[in-house]
Amino acid sequence: DLHATGSSSIHLTPPIMRLSAAIAAAAVLLLAAPAAAQPDASRILMGALEQAHQNIPAEVQDFVVIIASGSVRVRLYVHRGDDGWTIAEEEDAPLADAFQGMLIGPGLAEQFRPAETTLPLGMRETRYVGADSVEGRAAHVLMSRVPGLTVETMPIRDLARVTVDAETRQVLRIASSTDHEPSPGGAMANGGHLDMEMTYGGYESINGITLPRRMRMVLRMQVNLGDEQRAAIRDEMRTILQGMAADTSQDAAQTRMLIGMFLRMLDGEAMEIPGTIEDVQVNTGRPEWAGEDG
Repeated sequence: DLHATGSSSIHLTPPIMRLSAAIAAAAVLLLAAPAAAQPDASRILMGALEQAHQNIPAEVQDFVVIIASGSVRVRLYVHRGDDGWTIAEEEDAPLADAFQGMLIGPGLAEQFRPAETTLPLGMRETRYVGADSVEGRAAHVLMSRVPGLTVETMPIRDLARVTVDAETRQVLRIASSTDHEPSPGGAMANGGHLDMEMTYGGYESINGITLPRRMRMVLRMQVNLGDEQRAAIRDEMRTILQGMAADTSQDAAQTRMLIGMFLRMLDGEAMEIPGTIEDVQVNTGRPEWAGEDG
């Protein structure tokens, strides 16, 4: 309790004095304690690049990846050249551009330099965002540029969220939200906004190369199209679907799947492209369908 004396001063009774002293002591301890150390974003990303480098042994010069997505089978030829890894696809193969962009392992691997202790120049803006989990795996989330990152051949130059497994150092997810200026060809020829997320799971060694068995891309595109142009494209796509309604061939099934994806994208819905790596063929040389080197 408080009580006043003749001199108008206020005195604290012993219990309150003890409480005030305790609060003051706690405040001193809190101010003196160092803030919790934030994980080192550069170290985490360097670890991910090193792991990507280790995923592809030095004796591997090229390999063919076979990816299944529904009724679609995609073959990609990955080749180690003087300037790093390059990826070639079958001409006009359905979803080939999408899976070429999803196969980020070789591109990350070539960013790692064993003698270097700092990130490549283009990735030095990397910062730590926080912790997360992907399919039950504890992970770190970073904001970073990812050199060579593309979606349907469109380069992603903005910062992306890169999720790295805290234990294995494998990349589990890359997500980006970016505006695109009009450019020749492609789904975003008129420009617009793109939200993209690529998730990777089930990393394992396949014929000596460590790759994620499962990949999934989710795209949401806001394309700059007028109402009349949008309606005309939708009508054209539906006419194509009606014309092949009785066609039971695999090519027709693939075309129907792709048109369905495109129509959902046109309506602003998320377009999901799942993939499973079925096989990897190592050091077999450049196949005929991959075209000429360079």
